[in-house]
Amino acid sequence: MNQSDCGRYLSCFQCGEIDCNYNKALPYDKYLNKRNKTKEWIMLQYYRDTLPMHNLYIEPSKQFADIIVDGTQDFTNVIFCLQQFILEKSLK
Repeated sequence: MNQSDCGRYLSCFQCGEIDCNYNKALPYDKYLNKRNKTKEWIMLQYYRDTLPMHNLYIEPSKQFADIIVDGTQDFTNVIFCLQQFILEKSLK
């Protein structure tokens, strides 16, 4: 997709809190058993690789979004807001 195509698409960015508590963030036990990784290794990889890449590439892309969706909200409200946004854009 090039910049001239961008006007035909709705750019939506979903954001939410990053939960670093591995006990409730993901079902790590399955990952630990499958891959023989420790919880400490998972947290090290997250802070060493995942979070810096998120901050470098994902978070800055938020500024280019037509609409920013809070991933912690009830999606009924999110869907309504997206419908309103699309309707407003189509009427212009």
